[in-house]
Amino acid sequence: MPQKSDGAQATGTAQEQAATWLLTDIRKHAGKSLQEVGDAMGVNKFRISQIERDYPNITTPVLLRYMEAVGAQVLYRIKDETVPARQVVQDPARAAARETKREASREALRNVRNVGSV
Repeated sequence: MPQKSDGAQATGTAQEQAATWLLTDIRKHAGKSLQEVGDAMGVNKFRISQIERDYPNITTPVLLRYMEAVGAQVLYRIKDETVPARQVVQDPARAAARETKREASREALRNVRNVGSV
């Protein structure tokens, strides 16, 4: 059976093992101990160890708190197999509001440049 970097034996599927090592490696790369992450999250180090071991089954809020505690970022990628990426339909009202904001920002930038050149 494979061993983790700390010498403990890994259990579960290869995907679960990789996920467990991922959180542990992120924490170690950040130079944080179980205790430091636990203190940042308001839990004890044993809970952090449990989170790392049970990674595939933790909730999104717990994952976000963990990542914040180790100083990492979580990026979301939403993929819908039924709609090709280039054909995602945008809400026309939101698109128009976004364009209005962009144009207002461009106008403000032009005004700042004009004031500076006077």
